[in-house]
This record gives sequence, structure tokens and C-alpha cells, in this order.
Amino acid sequence: MRKIGLSVYGMSVSLGGVEKQNLNNIVAERDIIQIISEYIDTHINEYINDRDKESLFTFCQKDNEEILDDNNRLICKTLCGKIKTGEYGTSSELVNINSGEIYNRSTNQADVMPFGFCIVLPAGEIDTCVIVMQTLGQYGVKVALHKKIQEILRNVNPDLFVSMGPVMPKQYVQKYFNEGVLQKISMIRYEIPEDEAERMGVNYGVAATSEERIIHKPIGFMTRKRIEIDEWMRGQRAATEIIQIDGFDYNNLKLVFKLGKTEKTINLDNLDKIIITEDITEKVQTADGHPIFESLKPVMIETGRGYLVGQGFIAE
Repeated sequence: MRKIGLSVYGMSVSLGGVEKQNLNNIVAERDIIQIISEYIDTHINEYINDRDKESLFTFCQKDNEEILDDNNRLICKTLCGKIKTGEYGTSSELVNINSGEIYNRSTNQADVMPFGFCIVLPAGEIDTCVIVMQTLGQYGVKVALHKKIQEILRNVNPDLFVSMGPVMPKQYVQKYFNEGVLQKISMIRYEIPEDEAERMGVNYGVAATSEERIIHKPIGFMTRKRIEIDEWMRGQRAATEIIQIDGFDYNNLKLVFKLGKTEKTINLDNLDKIIITEDITEKVQTADGHPIFESLKPVMIETGRGYLVGQGFIAE
């Protein structure tokens, strides 16, 4: 089964791409969750065909909640939902692995898969919220969902512009560096030199060719490389200079941590653009390889709240 993960982004809305808006009062005292919820209620299970991108998209489930503190005051609102999306335009063969029977998928048939998402909006005058998006193996929906939310808000005001970016305060990264257990180090080189490709019998210049070196259970790494990591955190050292291997110049360094039952992959390529994908495979129930929404929803809410706490938008 493919791993099920969560990626978290910060989401903001600006007027004309310049002035950030109060997400709790975007238009006529309607917040971003209310605007998106109303659209979903009207268009649920309605497939939208993007002929330019040759893709389908629909909202197929949603659930709204208000989270209160011990004094019955609003902490945040959440909108959790499920979308289905997929592409068409290319034919393929589907093979039954048990019987060997072959089926043909035509160019006008889309391979549609479900994905969960959750928007967590803090109370008060706030210009940033978080949006949690489920991944499945290498598949995700960030581009498709971003485009759809942009369309929804521009139906309300054509001058509104939606931004989604990494949301990872240094303190949050430091928490995993200090308290997490480093499981794996991954160094990725995207282009293999011609002479090395020749020795390995690989066609040089093939776009998909890359090389990855993995170190499992790197005990003592975080202690022995503390100075280099601190310099990277301060922007004084490139991620690719933390580890140096003779004859292997790599492009990307990833560290995989485990903290409690949560596993996180931290991509060190750019501190300001860090995206962490949390592995939640063991936290959710599945059916046919996909997470069941009722088990996925609380995990997404908990994750979104954790990021807002890390940013200081809400209290723990």
C-alpha cells in the first residue's frame, strides 16, 4: 500500500495581489471557510472538466466544525473535505494482477482518485490560515486545490488573489532536530555525469534519471553535525554543504525524523520553502488503499492546529 501523508501550507488572500485580507471578513463579513463551504454545498459531486489541463475535479464531501476553549470561546474554525481529481487524454492498459486479464482505458476516461483536505482558520483578525492536504505516495492535490479555491474567491471578487506557501517556523523544525530520532538521510543528485552514466549502462541525458544515496539509522549525526546544521539554520551554509562526499555532488538533502508515532521528512533545500510531509499511514483506517474520511479528518485537524500553535496564532 502506498504511504498516506499530509502536507501543510499557509494560505492567505490579498486584494490585487498586494493587500492581505482579514480571512474572517473577506466580503460582507463572510470568512474564507463560509465562502468555500457555500460553493461546495452548491456544486458537491459536480465534476468540472478542465479541457486545457485535461483533468476532472469535484468536491464530494465536507464537514465544518468550531473548536472552543474551556471558557466556550472560539479558538478556530475548520473545513474538512474530500475531493476527487484525475487526468485523461492518454490511453493505457489495466492488468488484473490475479487473472492477467487486460482492460483498455481510452483517452476520454479519467483515472480519478480521492484526497482529503482541511482548512484551519484561527479566530480574530487574521490574514493567514493553514490548509492541510492529504498525499498518496507521490500523488498530491496542491496545484488542483489551489486553482479551485482561487476560482471560488474570484467568483466573489475578481480582484482577490490566493497564495499558498510553506508554513514551517524555525522553532518547529528545531523541535524535530532536538527531540526527534533521525531515521534516514537521503542525498539526491538529479543529473548523473556522462562518464558515470556510461559505466553504469544508463543512457546519458534521460530526464528521469537521478541518483539517491541513503544512510539508514545515522546514529550520532545530529550531534556531530551540530555546528553545520546551526550554520544552515542561520543561512550561513548551504544544505548540500552539511554532508560532503568525495565524488558525489548532490542537489538535495532530506532528513527523515520520527517523533512519537509521527514520521516527518524535512527537505533542507531551502529553509524558507521547507515542506514537511507527515507520514500518517498508521494513524488512519483505509479502504481500497485510501484513507477513510472519518478517520482522516481528526488527524488533519490536529496537524493543522499544531502548525498554528507553532506559529503562535493560537494557544496550545
